[in-house]
Amino acid sequence: MATNVTQRNEVLRELLRWHSEKGRLAVNRLFDGVTPPRQADVVYGELRAHTESTDHILSMLGYPDALPPAGGVLR
Repeated sequence: MATNVTQRNEVLRELLRWHSEKGRLAVNRLFDGVTPPRQADVVYGELRAHTESTDHILSMLGYPDALPPAGGVLR
């Protein structure tokens, strides 16, 4: 586990990048026109999971109920 606040925030930012990318990919699959309708629910579930995780990570970084400032968190 991270031993100090700086390391903790670096780990959280890396998780945030990962969840953001996976969420973006889920959105692309959801609206690509190729995903069968019966799999759309699965993809939507993935999107919700990544969105909820992203929201939680943002709150842990000190951004409750708001988006981080432009260019702030994802550097």
